[in-house]
Amino acid sequence: MRFVMDARYAGPQASGIGSYVRAIGARLPELARQAHFHFWVPPAALPLSHAPNASHATVRFRPTGISTLLFPSLLDTLRATDVFHGPANILGFGLPCPSVVTVHDVMWIEHLDWCQPRPWLRPISGPYFATGIRRALRHADCLLTLSKASADAIVRLEPSAHQRVFVTPNACEPHFRPAASCDARRLSVSARMRRSSWSSVRISLPKPMRPRCVRLRPPTSGRIVWCWFSAWIQGVAWSRWRENWVSRIA
Repeated sequence: MRFVMDARYAGPQASGIGSYVRAIGARLPELARQAHFHFWVPPAALPLSHAPNASHATVRFRPTGISTLLFPSLLDTLRATDVFHGPANILGFGLPCPSVVTVHDVMWIEHLDWCQPRPWLRPISGPYFATGIRRALRHADCLLTLSKASADAIVRLEPSAHQRVFVTPNACEPHFRPAASCDARRLSVSARMRRSSWSSVRISLPKPMRPRCVRLRPPTSGRIVWCWFSAWIQGVAWSRWRENWVSRIA
């Protein structure tokens, strides 16, 4: 069996999906030697695996381009006996083979402004990702997601996905491994959070909170207080969440 993975996020630019893709490429060919793994990679990308059962094809189109959604089967050869893995939330049209899609979250549907801070781009990127994600939820043969919360959100949007969604946590990085000492880990995390200066509160906020502060960034220094007031208000909420989170670290 041949598994084809769209690994175009594994380029030189750092990204969370890129790390996810590289981790898969580094491990799966070694773990499943009876299968063949074929990776779509961007130009000049380093090989994801040097295993004998791995191969690579250079795809010059961007992973978020219209070709990914409308005609992915034209980007490279796909056979009816292949299994295609889309690691970046969306499923394109016209695939001739079974598909697996990793849906990290559904924020592009539920909270578009969190994902796209530029209002003038939302009429373009919003329908693009919403179409691709909804198609994945309805038509992918298997859905992977990273947390129970994301799985619940998927089923809330598409109840028919209940039997097809599987939670696969990101366990390959040290951040996701159990700590050798729970008490030491709690103290370490708490100390790092206390050291954060007040001036960096804005960039330390959880991702969903950042656009609210960034949008209030004033054009003149005379109104800078409004930006910091916003950061302070959201920082209070962040501090309460942080204290609860630190107390739950196991």
